[in-house]
Amino acid sequence: MKADIQKSVTEIIDKSGVEIDTEERQNIIDEAIQTALEHIATSVSTAPLAEGSKYMQVWVRFGESPELPGVKQKRAALVAFTRKMKDATVEVRAGAWYDGRVVYTNQAVCDEGERFEEIVDATLRAIKGRAGVEDDPSIAAFLSIVELPEVTERVTDLTTPPGLLELVVSGDTKKAVERIREVEYGIICDMCRSDLDLVRIIVDAGQACDGVLASFAGQVARLANELPMIKQEAKSYAVHHANDLLEPYRFEAAQDKMTGWATW
Repeated sequence: MKADIQKSVTEIIDKSGVEIDTEERQNIIDEAIQTALEHIATSVSTAPLAEGSKYMQVWVRFGESPELPGVKQKRAALVAFTRKMKDATVEVRAGAWYDGRVVYTNQAVCDEGERFEEIVDATLRAIKGRAGVEDDPSIAAFLSIVELPEVTERVTDLTTPPGLLELVVSGDTKKAVERIREVEYGIICDMCRSDLDLVRIIVDAGQACDGVLASFAGQVARLANELPMIKQEAKSYAVHHANDLLEPYRFEAAQDKMTGWATW
């Protein structure tokens, strides 16, 4: 697409008849291409493609059962995935993990101003309510660990990786999805401080919560259906912007021509 825009802008410059040096010509082309990319980024409502855009927060509280002679310690974790929705609400997906499996999942939609701690407390109350009616002792065992004072909490933001917009625009959706997954895994590993067991817990919780961790990659993959029309619009914006940038040069050329006539 960049090559197509460059060709169109170059034709406009050549047909304008104005004298522009190589550096100025390239500046106009670069600005036109950037305008097109920005239009694509703002037009695509399903996924934030601009580099560094936060699209999800991952939070985890984890701990282990107390050490007892002859008893193997069990690990438990509460994992929450938070993301803003189009209607300005916040969706929180939570998964309770205990001893190798997810024992409970929950979904809540909250106002943007609601404190995250209140959402976690509400989730724990819901889990306690489930523990009172479920025969599965794992839920009660999970609560006995995550409510200990010695638990650890970690949090991180998942953000749009560099170069994603360019990959999507070029039509390389497969590579874009691979890039998202690679960066997401790296961010989560950093949050877990290379504790691969904790990484697996977070991934398991994400899968149990309707695959929430894969939702951003899925949104990007679906962009392929919208891109042809958006790319055509972006090209029109780029050409229009290039014409605007050429206007001062046209004016200057016209002034020079009028001055030449006056002195003739």
